[in-house]
Amino acid sequence: MKTVQDQQAFFEKHRDALRAALETDGAPGAVRWIEGFEDDLERRVLYVFGRQGLVMEEWEGRSFDAYVEFVEAGLADILKQAEAAPDDETRTARHQTAHAVSFNLAADLAECWPDDDDPRETRHFERGVRAAEDCLTWCAPDNLHAQSADHWILGTHRLSLGDASGAAESFGRAFEIAGQAARDGGKPDTVSAEGDFAVILYSGYLGIAQERTGDAAGGSRFDRAVAAFTAQLGDAEMKDDAEFGIAQLKEARAIPAR
Repeated sequence: MKTVQDQQAFFEKHRDALRAALETDGAPGAVRWIEGFEDDLERRVLYVFGRQGLVMEEWEGRSFDAYVEFVEAGLADILKQAEAAPDDETRTARHQTAHAVSFNLAADLAECWPDDDDPRETRHFERGVRAAEDCLTWCAPDNLHAQSADHWILGTHRLSLGDASGAAESFGRAFEIAGQAARDGGKPDTVSAEGDFAVILYSGYLGIAQERTGDAAGGSRFDRAVAAFTAQLGDAEMKDDAEFGIAQLKEARAIPAR
């Protein structure tokens, strides 16, 4: 399986069997089924793509708790493979896989997504914090886009837990790093119609957290982010992202204060 397409095809071949294991014995059954594959790569692919079946599709017994249990088993396997790696390059690759799995977990557990009404509890946000912190541990130091996203998703869970100051710190780092990434890529780092999506989004999130801390500047920062996305709606290439950015910021602003 040399390409993502190959890996997707392998998962599709086994999708029904994974679902059967889930519906029969829950996450432990799915893990036991995957452990039956002797090849390390095949197990990694099933754990990585298993998210499509656990989160994105309905199945009897579907829950975030089952998803967390599945992911934790997958991470344990992937990290074990990293420890046994024959060289630094392979070990780094395994950590990058762990990063991807953990980031997806943190993102799926967050309550900032438009049209997502799945119930979440405090334990899910707490697990999201740990997942985001793990991501920061495994993130490649030169991958600014991933670093900024890791700080952002950490901030969303801190916001959901009522830690507005911690959320502001995380969103501030996300905004700062996204700005550096934009500049490195020759893009504007401004919150404007010409601005980079991540820069605008993370600035809006920072405004939300600042509002929660009582900082009057937070509301203005949020409004500028929404205005920047609104100004992009007239650009056919930017319209979809801008619409999503506006919807996500409004959803995040509506997260209950806890």
